[in-house]
Amino acid sequence: DAAVDRLLGHDCEALTTPELLAWLARVEKVRRRLPALEHAVINTLAHQATPEELGGTLSHAVAEAALITRTDASRRVRAAADLGPRH
Repeated sequence: DAAVDRLLGHDCEALTTPELLAWLARVEKVRRRLPALEHAVINTLAHQATPEELGGTLSHAVAEAALITRTDASRRVRAAADLGPRH
């Protein structure tokens, strides 16, 4: 969070075109890594958390924690099961 806050604090207007393109490349690299982290977290929850701890189903817990719809949460849970590390 702090790293993103620091990046958001930069004045893009002060950067040159090559610098902006380099920043954009870095942002995209980070964006592509985030699903792998999310998959690992969701699959770990699926493996170790009880419905009581989750307050219901895994999809409902993901929706609540991530502030997303249950439909999107279900999609993420399926993606994690298909693409993420397994326990």
